[in-house]
Amino acid sequence: MRTLLFLLALPLVACNIGPSGDDDDSAGPDDDDDDDATSGPVEATISELTGGDVEVETDVLVSGVVTTPWWNDEGDNQAGFWIQDGAGPGTGILVFTYFDTSGELEGAFEPGDRVEVSGVFRKPFDFGEIVIDAATDITRLGAGTLPDPYVVDAADISLGFAPDDLEGVIVAIEGVTAQGSPGYDNYFDWSADDVLIT
Repeated sequence: MRTLLFLLALPLVACNIGPSGDDDDSAGPDDDDDDDATSGPVEATISELTGGDVEVETDVLVSGVVTTPWWNDEGDNQAGFWIQDGAGPGTGILVFTYFDTSGELEGAFEPGDRVEVSGVFRKPFDFGEIVIDAATDITRLGAGTLPDPYVVDAADISLGFAPDDLEGVIVAIEGVTAQGSPGYDNYFDWSADDVLIT
């Protein structure tokens, strides 16, 4: 079960009331006045996010190719999809939102489409994701190309475990032996050389 923890931080505001206060708003026309500066999302690559180059809770602007269908889980109030930029480790990330805000997104794009996502980079339970609040946070840029699968050894991703940098990355295993086949009796979850496939 996903649990979200919220921390409310109240910033301290310094006020210069006296005439000797250093207020940038009173600066001359040739002086720097950073009170009017505005900041937008930081443009980043998925590899920069997964590589730790971007601080958690940063507003980011990221583009990538959609690699999974849109999914909804009304019971847990979750929804999302995966995007990838490039191939191989560190190039995939989850785009997450809540079921209540997901209605307009279903059917808006499909695997293979290239999208631009504006959201907040978070790592709940050390699991990187981009959190969006509205359908307008995603822009379809057009058709893209699904990345080539990254070939891994079955032992590297067996029993549901894998290196962190393979999260959200399309992978392939070769020369393995199936230990069953998908069907109604196993809810279409099966395995090959202990790699779980669903």
